Amino acid sequence: MKKILILFALIIFLWLGYYGVGFLNKNNTDIAQVKNNTPETTNSNQTETTKPTSEPKTNSNCATLSNSEKENINLWKTYTNSKYGYSFKYPQTWILASNEEKSVIFKDNEASLEFRFASEEMTNFGLVEYSLDSSIDVTIACVKTTKSSLTNQNSPQSKIIFTKFNKNDQDHMAMLSYQDQGASLSSDIIESYDLILKTIEFK
Repeated sequence: MKKILILFALIIFLWLGYYGVGFLNKNNTDIAQVKNNTPETTNSNQTETTKPTSEPKTNSNCATLSNSEKENINLWKTYTNSKYGYSFKYPQTWILASNEEKSVIFKDNEASLEFRFASEEMTNFGLVEYSLDSSIDVTIACVKTTKSSLTNQNSPQSKIIFTKFNKNDQDHMAMLSYQDQGASLSSDIIESYDLILKTIEFK
């Protein structure tokens, strides 16, 4: 009888051991599955970086025409120079008097004026007889330069507005010579010159 009880106890012990090992294996498998299905977390101190959105750059140095100025030059003509790749607008009443690769001249006989746009060595000439009246900063084709107003010492009515600048490693000049015919007309001439400067463009 004692041997039977010992044998029965041994069977129960083996049965418990077998199912106990199976239960542990099942728990380990479930834990592994839970771990695999859990999304990874990132360090809370880590910040996500994104590439900055590129925006078109604008050049704040470029002169622009106002709406009223655009209306004023609505009927103006356009001159284009293919050699140096520039263009500008000029009053429709002006006449093309000379047209060369390095120098172009416009005239307006009614206003007694001459406008010259020159490039390279054609920008070099003397103004010995003229004295400087004023000089202000201007912008031409996104290039900062200076606009100078001069008066002929021997003939005070003879005026010149002169601007020289460098674009694409080449010197250029815009010069307007005119006869002072009163404040109103002279003001209109100077305004036309300033508008021409704003319309100068290079490819």
